[in-house]
Order: sequence, then C-alpha cells, then structure tokens
Amino acid sequence: IKLSLYLNLAMCYIKMEQWERVTENCKHALDLEPKSAKALFRRSQASEARKDYTSALEDLKQAKEYAPDDAGILKAEVRINKLIAKEKAKEKKMYGNIFG
Repeated sequence: IKLSLYLNLAMCYIKMEQWERVTENCKHALDLEPKSAKALFRRSQASEARKDYTSALEDLKQAKEYAPDDAGILKAEVRINKLIAKEKAKEKKMYGNIFG
C-alpha cells in the first residue's frame, strides 16, 4: 500500500509541478520496490522538468529494463534524446562563435 501511496503522491506533485517532492516520493517508492518502472519513469519526468536530461535518461533506461514494452517510457526516451541533441547543438554553436 505504501508503494501505491508514494507513486500517487509523486503523480500529484507532477501535476502541481513540485519537482523536488516528486523526486522525494519516487525515492521512497524505490526504497520499497527498487524495480518499480513507474517510480523511475516519474522521477525521470521530474529530472526532465529541471533540465537534468542525463539523470532523466538514466532513469528511463533502467525503467525500460523492468518494463520493456511500456510505450510511455519509449516515447520519453526519444524525447529526452532529442532534447540532449538540441542542447549539444546549441552549445556547439555558442562555443563555435567564441573561438571562431
């Protein structure tokens, strides 16, 4: 029951955009069930919102191991990879202008 409560709280905090609380509740859920794909997915959503794409991608890859057929995880992974590529291109352009 505690696992469900932590996951539901995390979802509520996602709706309220309180990302630290999402991460906190997902941590508690993962303490109870380390292989919870749902907790990893929700924690990745919080990381993505904070623009911590590396952590978000790590959580998604781990969640994919536990739930390989979850379409939401697959879509999120593609989206995060695009955001990382976009950020790298932006950095490359910025640094290219400095030294070019």
